[in-house]
Amino acid sequence: MQEFLNRCASTLASIAVYCSNSVGHMSVFDDQWSYARVSPTYEESHSFAVRRHVDGIVVAYPIQLSPHISLLQTSFQAWPRLLHPSIALSEAIDMLLRGVIHAAAAALKSLSQFNQFLFSPNRISHESGFKLHVEYSPLLGLWVEIVDDWIRAIIRRGTDANPHIEQIISKCVEVEAASLFLLSHGTVVRLLGLLSPVISSATNSSNNLFIVERLQGKIPGDSYLNGYDDLLDKSEQSRLDQWRKFKGDEVALRIADSANEKDRKLWRYVYPAFLQDCVKYSGTTIGLLREGIVAAVSRYHPSISHLAGLSSKMPPGLSSRNPLERDGFKLVLENKALVDQWHIWVKILCSTAIPPDSSRPAYTKLGRDHSRAPSDVSFERERYMTTRGLFRHLTPFLDSEYTLFRDAAVLCISSFPANSYPQLLEDLSLLAGRQPYDDPRSKSVTTPALDQNFGLLASRQVYDENKAKTGGSAILSERSRRQERLHSAVARIYCLTVHLLQQQRSSARQTALSNILKFVRNTQAFLSAPEMRDNPTLHRLRRYFCGIVEQLFNELATLKDSDRFIPPHMHLSLYRLCEEWCQVGPQSELAKKRLEAMQRAVESAERENMQRFRHETSALSHASVGALAALCQKAFFPPDQAASSPTERFPPELTRPLTVPSVLDRLSAIMTASQETTQVKGKATLRSLLTHDEINHELNHEILRRAIIITDKAASSNHRFFEVISDIVTNEHHNFTFSQIVCLSLTNLRHPSGAVRSLAFNMLEAIHQQNNGLLAMSNFEASVGSLASATYVHAHRSISDSLAGEHPDQAISMLAQLGNWLPQLPGEAYDTNVILLLLQSLEFWIPNINLMTEDNSVASREGLSCLYHLTSLTLRYSQSHAEQILVLWTKLVDAPQQSNGHAAVRFLLEQAHKVGNTIFVTCASNIVSSLCQTHIGRQVFEELCSVIEPIHMLPAIDHKLTFPEAQDMKLWEDLDALFGEQPHLSLGSAQFAWLFLSDVALQRNWEMIDQLPTLLHAVFTHLDHRIPFVRQRAHAMLFQLLRSWTPGYDELPDRSASRSRSAVKDSIAVLEKDIKHLCWEENDSSDEAVPKMKLLSSRVLGFFEPLAPHLVSQWGSLALAWGTACSIRATAFRSLQIFRALMPHVKKADFALLLGRLSNTVATSEENIQSFTSEIFLTINAVANSSDLDKSLLPQVFWCACACLSTTVEQEFNQTIVLLDSLLIRIDLDDPGTVDQLLSHRPADWKDSSFLQPPLLRGLRSSVMSASTMKILQTLVKIQDNRLIDPTEGRLRDVYTVSLPWCLHAMDQPENPLKGFAEDISVLASQEKRYSIQKIMNSFAKGHFRTRDDFLRQSVASLREHYGAQHWTEVVTLLLGLVLNNERWLRIHAMQVLKVLFQHRETRNPVELLGSELLMPLLRLLETDLAPQALDVLEEPMAMSGSGPAAKHVLRMSMHVGSFPPIPDPESVATVFGVPTESGWCVAQADALRQTCQSNVMAVFDTCSVPTRPSRIEFEPEVEALQSIKTPLADDLNGLVRNLHELTSFFNTDVPTRPRISTIPTRRLEARVAAILAKSSPDSITDTPQTPFLDVFNVGGIDHAEDSDDYSDSDSDTDAFVFDSLYSHRRAPNGTRYD
Repeated sequence: MQEFLNRCASTLASIAVYCSNSVGHMSVFDDQWSYARVSPTYEESHSFAVRRHVDGIVVAYPIQLSPHISLLQTSFQAWPRLLHPSIALSEAIDMLLRGVIHAAAAALKSLSQFNQFLFSPNRISHESGFKLHVEYSPLLGLWVEIVDDWIRAIIRRGTDANPHIEQIISKCVEVEAASLFLLSHGTVVRLLGLLSPVISSATNSSNNLFIVERLQGKIPGDSYLNGYDDLLDKSEQSRLDQWRKFKGDEVALRIADSANEKDRKLWRYVYPAFLQDCVKYSGTTIGLLREGIVAAVSRYHPSISHLAGLSSKMPPGLSSRNPLERDGFKLVLENKALVDQWHIWVKILCSTAIPPDSSRPAYTKLGRDHSRAPSDVSFERERYMTTRGLFRHLTPFLDSEYTLFRDAAVLCISSFPANSYPQLLEDLSLLAGRQPYDDPRSKSVTTPALDQNFGLLASRQVYDENKAKTGGSAILSERSRRQERLHSAVARIYCLTVHLLQQQRSSARQTALSNILKFVRNTQAFLSAPEMRDNPTLHRLRRYFCGIVEQLFNELATLKDSDRFIPPHMHLSLYRLCEEWCQVGPQSELAKKRLEAMQRAVESAERENMQRFRHETSALSHASVGALAALCQKAFFPPDQAASSPTERFPPELTRPLTVPSVLDRLSAIMTASQETTQVKGKATLRSLLTHDEINHELNHEILRRAIIITDKAASSNHRFFEVISDIVTNEHHNFTFSQIVCLSLTNLRHPSGAVRSLAFNMLEAIHQQNNGLLAMSNFEASVGSLASATYVHAHRSISDSLAGEHPDQAISMLAQLGNWLPQLPGEAYDTNVILLLLQSLEFWIPNINLMTEDNSVASREGLSCLYHLTSLTLRYSQSHAEQILVLWTKLVDAPQQSNGHAAVRFLLEQAHKVGNTIFVTCASNIVSSLCQTHIGRQVFEELCSVIEPIHMLPAIDHKLTFPEAQDMKLWEDLDALFGEQPHLSLGSAQFAWLFLSDVALQRNWEMIDQLPTLLHAVFTHLDHRIPFVRQRAHAMLFQLLRSWTPGYDELPDRSASRSRSAVKDSIAVLEKDIKHLCWEENDSSDEAVPKMKLLSSRVLGFFEPLAPHLVSQWGSLALAWGTACSIRATAFRSLQIFRALMPHVKKADFALLLGRLSNTVATSEENIQSFTSEIFLTINAVANSSDLDKSLLPQVFWCACACLSTTVEQEFNQTIVLLDSLLIRIDLDDPGTVDQLLSHRPADWKDSSFLQPPLLRGLRSSVMSASTMKILQTLVKIQDNRLIDPTEGRLRDVYTVSLPWCLHAMDQPENPLKGFAEDISVLASQEKRYSIQKIMNSFAKGHFRTRDDFLRQSVASLREHYGAQHWTEVVTLLLGLVLNNERWLRIHAMQVLKVLFQHRETRNPVELLGSELLMPLLRLLETDLAPQALDVLEEPMAMSGSGPAAKHVLRMSMHVGSFPPIPDPESVATVFGVPTESGWCVAQADALRQTCQSNVMAVFDTCSVPTRPSRIEFEPEVEALQSIKTPLADDLNGLVRNLHELTSFFNTDVPTRPRISTIPTRRLEARVAAILAKSSPDSITDTPQTPFLDVFNVGGIDHAEDSDDYSDSDSDTDAFVFDSLYSHRRAPNGTRYD
């Protein structure tokens, strides 16, 4: 039987071998047996056998092969019982495995070399057909069953039953590798997992099946789930997060087993990373796996190259591409499964590749044809085994036109192991460094714009010849697109691998860093080019570039001294570049316009691409956030160690420094973004800024401000800022001060959210400990965490109290911080209690502040700063939080810091001159009112009242004359910023002082009697102030004083004698209504203002006098002191008027003040001084007319009037006349005792004449006061005692002479008004025995003269009789002086007297010749209607001396009205009359007379026996002029110097006088005057009367040397003045000089 079986077996073996050779090679994967390819026609269908297999495979083969197949199946069925030894076991198994995939075979069961058949690299490489054997499910299922049975048998028998354990392990490794190759079937892996502990226990090794055990989760570690978050979309990322959180085992196997499409994509990332982690432990298994994958990749490479467009040769199994129809993308989609399989194979190879031999250089040629099979085995091995070979293999795919291949190549290259990173960077650098001309297809086309960027084109065969036919533009367009694709792919590789930098050794790190930085700089230059910044197709490159920048600079931040590799401004320029792409946060207008332009370009090209462009823009924005976060710190704080590069040139807009608001606005938007990763980046960036070694105070301040949490929005940026700051303060070193952290924490400590309060409390506790706090704060934690608002608000106050007590040295900084902090709180804070709580917190710190220096002399620098902040708080919160502000000022001056009150008052007064305006005054008055509510209130009140003095009325300008120190300038700037909204008030310290007191309500104010006169006077002098605000304050203060004092009525001893409280209150209300009608205006004259003052003061005094009985006297003396000592003209005027309105009893000391001030101002030529002097005269006159005038003052008043008769000012003389008239009523000069008393009080230092009549005669020249002067003369002429009037003979002579024109005028009146006057003159004449004069005056008084001519002839004759011999000059001078008077009748009558007088011989040959100046009054009339009368007088012969001014100067004096310019020639100075005014008033030698007048007034002052002499007080310049001196800006030295110059110029420049209208004499008139003077010379006088005006118009006798322009007819001012010769000589008409 056995023999039979052997023979049968032999026969079957022969049949099996023959049939196997005939039909055994037929495979279901072979395309030649595919039914679709054969496609037999209906006629041929009977010639083919058709078979349908699993997986949808349909094959067809010729029917004549069926017998061979049937015999082969019969042989297989007889095996293994009839398997003949002539067939080797391996050959038999191979035949069986081929039969499984045979076109007509059925499934068989297990054989031992199944693995070799399925997974042998040789089999994989050389199998026919497009698919692998493992893709046939029956064959794969058979393999699984065989492996299952084999493993279970081993487990069942155990390793002890099988002595060849090494063989079992080897077979297990093979199965493990095969399982890894498949891995879609987790069953085998789990079976191996059952076998793994058995093998491990037998071999005492745990690494036999390491990969299996890790897949089953027996070896912990899930690092393979990390590292590719940026490569997944949201749904995939969510799925991955679920796997990361999965707590079960076999995570990797579960992902592999999952039928979820997302898990299949995840597996493409997870599996290579998993294998990469296992290389170190399972090298053998990975090696077997790689060999199989290499074979598979090599087999499918032609197909992949064709699909990717790298090769035009069509491999078997794929349909051909039609370039014209561009169906390549369709073909790719049809074979996407193959591409995905190729992707994971190549990625496994890349993940488990080994670095190339370092001794071998990098490939310099990367253009080998990839469509041909490799011929060199070693080359092929390196091609797929090393990273450099794989890089070379994948490089052509980087610029494929299909994203699927580009992404696959990028991800594969990016998965290289970390130890091959230096070689990868080297290869990338070579690839990035190639130029466009390296591509053979680009030689015919040049693009200058692209020559400067990257030549990243790979050489390959041209598969699309039709494009070349379209010309160079098509090639250029394609080349540009490939350039951009390759550039983007390389950038993405850099982006995905830059994190490997930190894993490099220090020796290789610098080289790697250099390569990456080179790429970054080149790419930056490329993207910064103007033509590239608007290119919408570069969004991917920009996105990958942002990723590189983010990771690179994040890694550099961990390396020491890495900044030395970075060029200057690189961080900043990169930040500015990436900022343009970021849409998170604010965008510049330029960036917005650029994006809009790119959108229009995309939409105009292909509308369907708009959605993709928007997606790319969003992705770019997200990527730019990371880049900005990585660059922000160094861009904001440029490093000092940056390496300079002369070739680095960035556009100006890219090197513009970052600003704090822009950076923080960006971070705010980033930290509130929806993505959590973005928020984390924003927080990390903020942390890096805050922990930088360099401190930027503006940055810290703004970050603190943004960390204030007012609203309840939990996701606001304020929460994010606060969380970061809290974390830094509690866990790290920080740059914040104690006060900053406390202010922020206290601000947020009142937030309704318990989490926010907890963070704030943690910060407070940390800063407390960091500043060496002693007492623990843990007892407050529970209160802070309470949900009850009353509890945590109370805890807020308690914590503030505790911190203030523990850290008193921080009081000043806390005040400064809160002073700056509170105004910057957001608007929502005013709707909460945060401001109230912070102000209450400040109460505990204020008592620890000392504003003064150690010697308590002045405020310290810190004290000035504190006062500024307290002032700022008062300004802002005095209305809304008045109680808290009052408490702050109260705490400031509590014991022992009472001196702080003085410092505060001094601070307000000093700063008022710099920034004092209405806002400042209101704020300061609020401060003073608060201080007056404290225990030092009276001290502050008295101190400010002491400042209200005349010497403090002048606005201070010292701060404008010197350049302030830096700290003072800073304080000035801050105050100006605080109060600079309103114009500055130019006021003095005294004015500011009473303004500060205007709102004070002092307790028991009626006890401050000494200060009441000062305040009342300050109020009254400012009721008409030019500034409305000051007027309003004065009105308010008046009634504030009334309301503060009238409660004192309740304490009067006899309350019944005074008005009731209600009556007083009603009276005050009535006065308040009437006040507008009672007040005077600024422009009111003295006559208008004084009556109103009397009325208002009387009503006001009616309220105060019951409480202050001596108020009138005190106020009057004070007003007089102010009037005589104040430098403010308006205040001095009003003070004197107030004195006259009050008119108290005047004491000698009071009158001495008037005299002292008058001695400085009387006879002054300045008009503003004259107006003040007029007020003094009015005051003296009021004193003289006072009913209760002290009799002892009469001598001083009398001699004051006598002294003032020498004044050179017409108005003053007139007022002196009025004063003298009042005195003559009180004083009897005929009483010898009175005269003796007056003479006894005559000052010892009296100068000039001390008689009344001689100086009075000057008043007759003025039409304004000639009548009043004559009235005084009429009074004096009655007095017989001439000791005070004029004891000389001149008394009668002068009064008789000046009376003649008046008598002539009286003769024209119906009644004789001068009858008594004439009689009094006759009495004087009889006393001097001048009987002719007595007779004439008596006859005039009785009316005995029949005609005027009789009176005129006789009166002139009497003058000739008594005074013709020696006193003609005095007589003529008096009469000519009357001609100056502007009264027409007086001029006419005076000239009548002169004409008759000049007809007498004595006037032709006088004893004393008359000077030429005497003709001036007559010459003055030559151009008036009185010229004929004047000429009548002038035609009379008279002798004139050669002395006196020249003709033209005499004429000009006669023609000019008002002041005449000084004449330097002493001979030309007027010594008789001077320059007349319009009224006729004139004074000769005014300067000497002015000095005499002032000296005599001072002599009268000395008789008052006052211990001190008055100092000269100058009135201040006009307020407008002071205001024109601008306040210098801080740090502007030029502005300060300019202002000082303006001030100097102002005080050195004479105040322009009011222009006067004058008539300039013509040269013809000058000639006439010269002729008259020549005719009047002594040589021309003869006894024969001359023809009148014979030579008036004969100018031949005039010296032509007198005028250089003698022949000019010009009448201009230039002719009149410029060419004058003041040293001309007088010549007689005959040409001889008069000696």
